[in-house]
Parts: sequence; C-alpha cells; structure tokens
Amino acid sequence: MCPRRTGRPGRADRAGAIGGLAPALVVFHGAFIAGDGGEPVKRIGLLGGMSWESSVEYERVINREVQRRCGGVASADLVVRSLDFSVVEPLQATDRWSDAADLLASEAVLLERAGCELIVLCTNTMHRVADAIVAAIGVPFIHIADATADAVR
Repeated sequence: MCPRRTGRPGRADRAGAIGGLAPALVVFHGAFIAGDGGEPVKRIGLLGGMSWESSVEYERVINREVQRRCGGVASADLVVRSLDFSVVEPLQATDRWSDAADLLASEAVLLERAGCELIVLCTNTMHRVADAIVAAIGVPFIHIADATADAVR
C-alpha cells in the first residue's frame, strides 16, 4: 500500500509511448495502479517484447505514475514477460494470427499463474489477438482500444 497523499494530482509522464500514448493511456485507465487513497497496488503482468523498446516504455511510465502517486522510492509490482520478437514477427508477416494468438494467450496464462491481477499487452499490433488472450485468462486485460476510448470520453 502506498501512503495517503495530499496535494494537487499530477499527470503521467507526458512523453507517452514511442510514437504514441499507449502507456499513458493504460496509466489513466485507472484500474490497476495505487490510488491517492492508499489502496493496495495490484500486481501487473506486462506481456511485451514486441518490440522491447515499447515494453520498456510501458514499465517506465507505469513506475513513474506509481512513484508520483505514492512518493518516495515506490514502484509498481510488475511481472514482465518479454518475448523474442524474432519468433513473433514471422507470424505477423505470414498472417499466422491464430498461431500468434495461441502464443500470446499461453504467455498471458503464465503471467496470471505468477500472481498477476491484471495483464497489459505492451504493443499495438498484437491487440489483433486480444480476444484469444482474454478468453485464456481469468483476470482483467487492458485493451489499448478500451483505454483510448476511456481517455477521450
């Protein structure tokens, strides 16, 4: 749990993702990070490696937001599964989306078994297989389209 904070709420790192806002939108989705009221931080599963640069950006933005909300040396409770993109990219290039879906769904299950209370997919393209991931897990999954829709409302 993070200590109760007072004062003016800030914003997540404005840098956003490389070429986009994905991590910042996930932060503002609001379902997972320690709030200003001191509720527990949830263990977040980051399914990444597609590309690793994007995954690192998610981790950076999420941790900055936890630190902003909780202060001190607080950081997010993360479990990171970084796939080798040289395995995933050929599936994309040859339209083997079913195989890609199976791969990512099985990796999401491993994150859930590791105690993750929420799964975040740290890539935009692979959200094409989000339905397979959601069907395989029993914890919330943040889909970039949902986070984006919430942000524009």
